[in-house]
Order: sequence, then C-alpha cells, then structure tokens
Amino acid sequence: MSGGHVFVVNGRIEDLVHDAAVIPTDEYFVVEPHWDELLGRDPGRLQPSEWSPGGYGRAADGMPVWFIDVGDSHLHDVGPLGLAARLATVMREIAESGLEPMKGRLLPLVAVPVLGIGLGGLAGRQGEVVVALLETLEHAVQEHEIDVVVVTPDRSVYAAVQHKRKSLRSSEPSDRGQRRLGDLAARGQLALMIGAGASIPAGLPSWEELIDQLGANQDRSVLSQVRKLAESPLDQAELLSRLLSGQLGPAVVAAMHRTVRPSLAHALLAGLRTRETLTTNYDSLFERAVRAADPNLELRTLPATVGDPSEHWLLKMHGSLDDPTSIVLTRSDFVRYDARVKPAASVLQAVALTRHMLMVGLSLKDDNVVRLLLEVDDYRTSGRDGSSEPFATLLDVSGDEARAALWEGKVRWLRMGDGILPGSARELEVFLDGVAMHACQDTTWLLDERFVGLLPTKEDREIAREIRGLAQRVGQRSRRYEGWAALAHALEGFGASSEGDDGRPVGRGAPPDVG
Repeated sequence: MSGGHVFVVNGRIEDLVHDAAVIPTDEYFVVEPHWDELLGRDPGRLQPSEWSPGGYGRAADGMPVWFIDVGDSHLHDVGPLGLAARLATVMREIAESGLEPMKGRLLPLVAVPVLGIGLGGLAGRQGEVVVALLETLEHAVQEHEIDVVVVTPDRSVYAAVQHKRKSLRSSEPSDRGQRRLGDLAARGQLALMIGAGASIPAGLPSWEELIDQLGANQDRSVLSQVRKLAESPLDQAELLSRLLSGQLGPAVVAAMHRTVRPSLAHALLAGLRTRETLTTNYDSLFERAVRAADPNLELRTLPATVGDPSEHWLLKMHGSLDDPTSIVLTRSDFVRYDARVKPAASVLQAVALTRHMLMVGLSLKDDNVVRLLLEVDDYRTSGRDGSSEPFATLLDVSGDEARAALWEGKVRWLRMGDGILPGSARELEVFLDGVAMHACQDTTWLLDERFVGLLPTKEDREIAREIRGLAQRVGQRSRRYEGWAALAHALEGFGASSEGDDGRPVGRGAPPDVG
C-alpha cells in the first residue's frame, strides 16, 4: 500500500475507537480533567519515567497512550516547528512500538488532538501550529505504517483544519464523487442511511458472531440446525426466537449492549451534519458520535421522540436496544413490518424522493428496504421520458458486482477497494474523510484571532483585524440598541468576538482543545 492516511474528525477522542492516543500535558505533567474519561481519575500514575520539560513518552503502565509536553517555555523560542519535530518523534516511537491494529483494521489508528492551540507555549500562533501539525502528520503516515485521526471538539478548530487540508490537497487528482456529496451535505440536500457495516469496526458482532452468541446456551445439535439456515438470516432468527421462547429481542440486547465507542465511520458521518438520517441498526453509536461533534445539537430519535420536523432526526427503522420489543429481526417481524411501522416506510420513501441518499454499511439485501426503494424508483421514472439520475450512492465494501448491476441507473454503486476486508473498509473511511472535508464549508475560523496564520496575505490579515475591531464596537453598541444585534451575531459566526460586560470575549463557541 502507499502509506497511511490522516483523517480529521469533529468529536472527542474518548468517543472514538482507536489503537493509540497522544495526550497533551506540560513540563510538570499536569493533565487536564477532561481526559479523565480516557485515562482515569489519577493520570499522575501514568507519568513516563524521567519526565522532563520538552519531554514525551508512553504511559508508565504500558497502555497505548503517549504524552507530549506542549506547555514548556522553550516552545516560545523554537516555535511551531519545534512542536512539530517533537510530535514527529512521538509518531515514530508509536510506529516502532509494535502496536497492532484492532480487529477489522488494516493499520493501527492513532488519535491526536490539535496540539498547541490552547494555553500552552504557543498561544497566539495557532494558525502556524495547524499548518505545522498537518504537514508533520502527513509526512508521518507516509513514512510509517499507521493511520492518524486528528480529533477536535471545537467546530471552529475543525473548520480551520479542514480549510488548510483543502489547500494542501488542491493538486490531488479528481475524486470519485466526494466533492459532490460534500457539497450536497453542505447545502442540506444529503441524507444518510446507515447499516450494520458501520458498527462492526466499533466492536459490535457481525451477524454470524451474533448467531453464535445467541445460540451459545443452546444444544449443539440445535445450533447446528440454525447454522444450516445460513442462506436466510431471517429464518435463522425465526428459529432462534422459537428456541428462546419469543425472547429474542432481550437476548439481542444482552449480546450487543456493551460499552463500545463509535467507529471512525460513525464519527466521519456525524461530521456531515445531515438533518435526515435513517438506520437499520439497533445500537446508539451514531447518536453518540453526533453528541461528541456538537453537544448542543438535539438529535431526535424516531419513533421514540417526535419534535419539530426542521430539527435533526434519526429514524431507527428496525428498532433500538433501548426497547427490546421494537427489534425487527425474524421473518415474522419482516412479514408484519409494513403493518406495524408503515409510517417509517413512508419516511424512507419521502427522503429518497427529496434528498440524495448516501448509503453506508448496507448491502441492499433487506427485502423490505428493497421493495420501498424500488417503489420510489418506479415513481421517479414514471415521467414523460422515463429516466432520472440515481437517487442514492452506496459505498460497497464487499465487491458485490451482481447486485451493483441490479441497481444500475437507480443507485450509484461505488466499490471500495478490492472488496476484501479489512482493506475495503479502510478505503470506505478514506472516501468518507474526503466527503467530510468538502462538506465543511463554514468559515467560523475566518475572523478568529487564533487562526490569523491561516490567512494567505498581509492584506487579508489586516482586513480581518479591522473587522474584529468593528465587531467589538458593534457588539458593545448592540447592548444599548438592539438593531445592531443581528450584525453582531453574524460577525461572531465568522469567529470575531465582542467584549462582554465582564470584559471577557464572547462568540467563540466551545473552548479549544487544551494543549
């Protein structure tokens, strides 16, 4: 292969599966409390031996966490390139540590926050830091057999990083549709449909593994009968339901309800910020990824909660682990599906008619979903010329050429890699990373003083400085005359800040990653 890849995610490292993580600290090994979820309440026990200013090293107990000093005074002198050199050494040490990728991954995945943009030794030079870090990590993944995911909970930081990535990759050859899908997402014209394939990399069982778990307490001869029905998962589930006296739903919950983090695919999809999402999955991993990307975004889960139709919502078509009675799994469930949850079918068809659908983790073998989508296609092609553009794009990791032929003209079927796991699953992640990069078109960083170094010319920086001054005047005046409030709010949306009554800047959104 040609090397690793640098992914970018709007979220939190604690809410993302990874093989190793880089955590910022200072010369006194002060680790901020928000890392407790990942490290535990006593991070001091993890301090590498012989820690010193400008240091780095692996956690003392051997867990796959590397600490890096981003707060020593020496950084004021050496600048962003000094931090970049320190990070490059850490990445080399991680690559040479013998780190193995988790099940289902081709290369180890190393999670890295946007270092050096907080209150550390490089405060005020964050734009330069972003450039140096991205260039360092791009070089690291080409030199070492690792993937890296840059993670930030701050939407402005995320936008700044994605903006810089676009300029770094402007000379790359044409994509396979990532730009178009990203543009659709940015305009609110893209909807998601997520299947089980997105959750398996997070550690949830495949269908075969789930069957083994559900039948673990059954007689071997009975389990053998279930496996003989492998050509029909619905019949397998039907037989298991009878063996479990109709308690298949609770058994599925018990088998799947364990603590796992969202997959990289979940995090990348959450970053698209689509208003309409449908899933056949029972788990809540996508919801967790959305909360990590934006704690203030309220994602309505249908049918459990019904709210303003203009809000972001997720339709769980086959039920949820939160309600075992809602789970659709057996042949009987599917036969009764239309009668039981007909509104859900109507929602799917309405979305397919009014949005372009991006299908991830699906194989289009579900008879109910297939029927509903074929009805949509028939309706769409019933016009005068009987033709239309594909209403969906499906990312296929299995290389199912026959099924691709069945949906030709209806669904844009994109084969990820060679169709052999885990390489094809990684190709899907790389594809989604490109979509997310193009979908991020906000300019919440443009007037933010932290990222002045990303502006290309002295004139651009001067204009931004003048507008920031104007934003402060407008913000202060808006407290006396509300007519200026809308303009003050608009300028804050570009990253400018006004001075609050207490003298503190407002309008910057979430605090930056500590480091």
